[in-house]
Amino acid sequence: MTAQAMETIYIKRRKYYFNSFPFSEYLEKLDEPPIFNSPNSDSWRGYYGRWKIKDEKLLLASLEAYIEIDGKIEEVGLNYFFPDQKEVFAKWFTGEINLTNGKDVIYPTIGYDAIFINDINIDIKEGHVISLFDNEYLNQ
Repeated sequence: MTAQAMETIYIKRRKYYFNSFPFSEYLEKLDEPPIFNSPNSDSWRGYYGRWKIKDEKLLLASLEAYIEIDGKIEEVGLNYFFPDQKEVFAKWFTGEINLTNGKDVIYPTIGYDAIFINDINIDIKEGHVISLFDNEYLNQ
C-alpha cells in the first residue's frame, strides 16, 4: 500500500499540500460523473488538483485526471470539465482546507494521515476565503 498524493495549492507564490478534495464536491453535482482510474498506487481517486488562492477566492488552476473513454484510460485536464477556462473559481466548494506547512513528523505508508509541524486552516464558503489561520506561532 502507498501513501496517497496530496492536492497542491499556491498562496502568495508559496506551495502547500493538503488532503481535502474540493473537486469531489463539483463531481457530486454532475448527473453522470466520469469513472476515474488510478494511473498508479499513489492516487486512488484518479486525479490531482492544483489550486491557488487569489483575491480571497479558491481557484482550480489545473487538473490531471484519468478517466475511461471508449474502454481506454485517458489523461484529461481542466479543459475536459471546464472548456476554454485557464482557471476555475470553485464556487461549488464550502468547507475547510487544512494545509501542511513545515517538515513532516509522521509520514504514513498508506492513506492520508501524515502529520506536520504546523498547519494552516482555511475556511471557504462558496469558493470565497472566509478565514485563514496559521498555527505556526504555536510551535515557536
